[in-house]
Amino acid sequence: MQYISDHHQLLTCNRGLPLYRDRTTGVKQEPVYCQGNDNGCNNPNYVCTTMGTLQQCCPTYLHICSRNGAIPTEVYNTAGGLPSEYFDVGIPDGSGNTYPRFYYDSREGRCIQFSYLGQGGNFNNFLSQDHCEKFCSRILCSAGEPLKDSSGERNMECSPTGNGANSCPSTHSCESTSGSTTFGGVCCPRPQYVCKLPREQGNCGTYSNRWWFNAKTGNCEEFIYSGCQGNANNFDSYGSCQNYCRDARSEPQCIQGTALTDSNGNFIICGNANNFDSYGSCQNYCRDARSEPQCIQGTALTDSNGNFIICGGATSVTTTCPANYYCYYDGTTYGCCPTQAYTCSLSAKPGAICGPAVTRWYYDSTTRTCQTYSFNGCDGNSNNFATQQDCKDYCRVESCPDGGEVWKEPNGAARACTSNRQCPSTHYCTPVTTWTGTVYQTKSLCCPSKNYV
Repeated sequence: MQYISDHHQLLTCNRGLPLYRDRTTGVKQEPVYCQGNDNGCNNPNYVCTTMGTLQQCCPTYLHICSRNGAIPTEVYNTAGGLPSEYFDVGIPDGSGNTYPRFYYDSREGRCIQFSYLGQGGNFNNFLSQDHCEKFCSRILCSAGEPLKDSSGERNMECSPTGNGANSCPSTHSCESTSGSTTFGGVCCPRPQYVCKLPREQGNCGTYSNRWWFNAKTGNCEEFIYSGCQGNANNFDSYGSCQNYCRDARSEPQCIQGTALTDSNGNFIICGNANNFDSYGSCQNYCRDARSEPQCIQGTALTDSNGNFIICGGATSVTTTCPANYYCYYDGTTYGCCPTQAYTCSLSAKPGAICGPAVTRWYYDSTTRTCQTYSFNGCDGNSNNFATQQDCKDYCRVESCPDGGEVWKEPNGAARACTSNRQCPSTHYCTPVTTWTGTVYQTKSLCCPSKNYV
């Protein structure tokens, strides 16, 4: 079936053909014009799109990235039916060559390479994997691309219910998919991230009018998009841009560095911005705005809405912290912080992938030592230390007053010294405070002498 090349002159959409009144051929037929809204097309596979001065019904992302590849089923039926695979190899171009192309496989939820014969086929046909992924990610995320797993090729899966270990980092939220993943969802970027991205035109040659959110002005603005590349701050219409970024505040322009954000990625408004017409409007707007308590280790507890729990000690507050947390005052704010016993009893938690993995330290309550682990960059738990010494200091690992490690028996246990059980000549007997995982204990252990150290 020769379709793409025969109709190239009719391509007024960024990708795919507009909706024609006679859908069996699409040749020399009058396109369906619309009124600037999705309903004007009266077809779920098409959306009203502004192309220059025209408003035509162009294929949706879902239709393009499907097995049909934005070719009407009626057309495929006249040519023998849909392709047996989720891609269309087209027909030979006469050169005898094949060309590497990429298609989106909705079963796998990713872009896969195939060999294209040179002409014809459908519009689920991309020159590169990057172009394919950027284009077809829009059927999974409202904006931006799904987060990739550690392989960098497959989408990171998550559970939309929030249960289990398959959760997204705090910069992303779990969006449900139509069954292409085991856990039912993928990690999509939150608006606070997308709406701070700069305008990017891309570097291709199929131009159209698009909209981006300008974080400096706090408004959606029109720009010319080249048809590929660019970034997630790219919307089909002013309305879709405004709806997605309506809660994103304009970015304060600091003399040096970037403005501070809260735990949800929103810029913290200070100075004259904290200025309201009435007591009621101030209370309504700021009732949930609280500064983050600075725990000695780990992060303060939040409620189901992401607000920090203010505990007893604060004015007119009687809330108590749950088990494993204690009420801590950092000099400004009260909050529920993880107890030392709880932190040092936790297992190492790699966290969610949101960048290159880094080496961190955690306290192993089984061996009573600090060990390294690979941290994925986001979330995790409070048993997470930048250095071995930080881990030892916080969890009170058996360490000697003058440095060095206590003498260990062949089984790895620290040697306890008494009048009947002497230390080696290189060590001396001294009191050392240790953490058992539940309580502190002070006992006599063998530490290296200064000369030995």
